[in-house]
Amino acid sequence: MDDVGSGYSALNVFASLSSDIIKIDIELLRDVHKNIMKQAVARALVSMAKDDGSKELAEGIENIE
Repeated sequence: MDDVGSGYSALNVFASLSSDIIKIDIELLRDVHKNIMKQAVARALVSMAKDDGSKELAEGIENIE
C-alpha cells in the first residue's frame, strides 16, 4: 500500500486489504519529531502494520530525529 496516512488512503481500505509493505506518506512524516499528533498516528500505523504482518516503510526520512 502506498501513501498510507495521506488523505487518499482511508483506514477502511487499510483494514480491508492485506499488504506485504505499508509505505507511510511523506506528509505525515514531515516534521514528525516536532508534532506529537503526527507521532501518535505514525505509531498507530506501525502497530497496525505489525498486527497485519506487514513491513512498514517510512517515505522521505531526512533527519535523524
